Amino acid sequence: MQNLLPRLAERSCIVRRATPHVLRHTAATRMLKAIGDVRRVQEFLGHADVSTTQIYTEVLAQDVAEAVDAVPDVEADARPETCESDEMAAQVLAALPPELREALERHLQREK
Repeated sequence: MQNLLPRLAERSCIVRRATPHVLRHTAATRMLKAIGDVRRVQEFLGHADVSTTQIYTEVLAQDVAEAVDAVPDVEADARPETCESDEMAAQVLAALPPELREALERHLQREK
């Protein structure tokens, strides 16, 4: 399998590195994005300790942090004290899996 995957990737014009580990990592990351349940992903991967699986939540947190960083800053005096977007942001945060929400909050604290 280790030797077969790179050859298949080359024949398919896939330029990224293709190894069983990369495929497993990609599957786990996509599964976590899709279902948002780190415990189910842990079970799927066969990790004995959930902290091993939580590595994937850091990858997702980086995606979220990059998306947040891409949004231009709004001057504080350019908007009212509270607005609909504040409420919407709170709802989005509340809907995130706890691990992802905590990672995003840590990132935002570092930005201050």
